[in-house]
Amino acid sequence: MKKKIIKSISMMLAVLMLMTTLAVASSAQDSSVTVNFCAFDGEVFVPKTEITVTDGLAEAYGYDVAEVDHNGNVITEVTIFDVIVAVHEYCYGDLFTPETAENYLVMNTSFITKAFGRNSASIGMFLNDRMPNDGIYNESYGSYTGLACDTAPVSDGDLVTFFYYQDLYSWGDYKAEFSADAFEVSVNEDVELEVTAFSSWYGNSTDDVVAANSVAVPGAEIVYESSDGVFETLAVTDADGKATVSFSEAGEYVLYIKGSVSDGYGGKAPLVTDVATVLVEESADEPTEEPSDDMNIFEKIWSFIVNIFNRIVDFFKSVFSF
Repeated sequence: MKKKIIKSISMMLAVLMLMTTLAVASSAQDSSVTVNFCAFDGEVFVPKTEITVTDGLAEAYGYDVAEVDHNGNVITEVTIFDVIVAVHEYCYGDLFTPETAENYLVMNTSFITKAFGRNSASIGMFLNDRMPNDGIYNESYGSYTGLACDTAPVSDGDLVTFFYYQDLYSWGDYKAEFSADAFEVSVNEDVELEVTAFSSWYGNSTDDVVAANSVAVPGAEIVYESSDGVFETLAVTDADGKATVSFSEAGEYVLYIKGSVSDGYGGKAPLVTDVATVLVEESADEPTEEPSDDMNIFEKIWSFIVNIFNRIVDFFKSVFSF
């Protein structure tokens, strides 16, 4: 009897271990997200890239990341820093390893001091066109409280915009925004674009505050990456920050913004890019084909023959009517 009890307990423990293993595996699968990423320093140097990131990737490369955020919440999700590590992995391939990672990317106590092999303390990030924040309004600041790169969680479909500040005096680069993230048009159909921007100082503000401090951006370049990897200017915004573009071939086109805007104090503030996707489809209505010259001649001959035949018929009818 004792042996049977021990055997039963062993079986129960084995089942429990299996269930635990399956739960961990399931949790690991659920901890990956697919996001979009682009990087900008006055020019787009990493175009919009869709990338799947697994939680814990940064630690796998030896980075010491935060365990809790400033509110004491335990970090259990994929973070912006995980995304940045994944992009370095994507860009550098086998050159980016746990042993060589810091040749390209350095992060200490939530601050990135080197990225893409470039030493800099002038690094910023936007998450879906806003500075990463906790979403909790702070009356003292009149805004939300920002999150660090290794405490800011990301979700499927998010856009992470990594950039180097170009205004190293007041850190007042303006975040550019298209009027929409996506457009669907037909070949040669106009796409009406409108570009506004707000100072990154308002990056953690409410949408109402951002809207109140957004300005139209005249003279901004609308660029896209051609099939051969060259960025070409499609249009320049007018005095109202508007531009019209069109495409002669079907396909998906990713648009970016670059340039500067008045800072309101007589100077120019550099822009941080935005991303918009234009899906161009073939026209639904097929063009009506004009009849060929040969067809016109045939129709004329046939009409002449029919006319003569009808006259002959009429003649015989008149003869036999007598």
